[in-house]
Amino acid sequence: MFKPKYVKRIIISSRRIKKGIKCAAKWINKNYATKTPILIGILKGVMPFFGNLLPQLKINVVTDFIVISSFKGQVKRQSKPTIITNVKTNITDKDIIIVDDVLDSARTMKVLISYLQKKKPKSIKIVVLVDKPNERKVTLKPDFAAFSIDNVFIVGFGLDIKEKARNLPYIAEFDQDYLNRI
Repeated sequence: MFKPKYVKRIIISSRRIKKGIKCAAKWINKNYATKTPILIGILKGVMPFFGNLLPQLKINVVTDFIVISSFKGQVKRQSKPTIITNVKTNITDKDIIIVDDVLDSARTMKVLISYLQKKKPKSIKIVVLVDKPNERKVTLKPDFAAFSIDNVFIVGFGLDIKEKARNLPYIAEFDQDYLNRI
């Protein structure tokens, strides 16, 4: 197994991730059995989660993506999240499921929800792979989280450090001693 030096420890194995994604799909299938929701993935980090989730859905869905950034390729959060690429689908009167890799401070998610609500969807739910409730800066909870972890800097399975480490097949704690070497 590929384990770079900057990986301090593996927190969520590939096997556990697969099980978590299966649970997320089950939640969506159950809650939207008679509906056709629009899944909006937040790029770039959501790619592995979204790609593995989609084939497990047993309902009709519409997919779309949005690019919203609060890091802009950096390690520290920028002042205000910015929508870089908008959704292409008309979401008025539709059930929306925002799919994201991680919910931490929830500032970016709050901005996104506020933005999407202006388009008057019927409903908005949040499905995340990883929830980090101890990092929350605004009051917001996901409707479904496959995993909940403590406040550690994580990489892998879509989560990056300076645009690197997204390709790791697991979620790991980043060793901050390597911050200036990556």
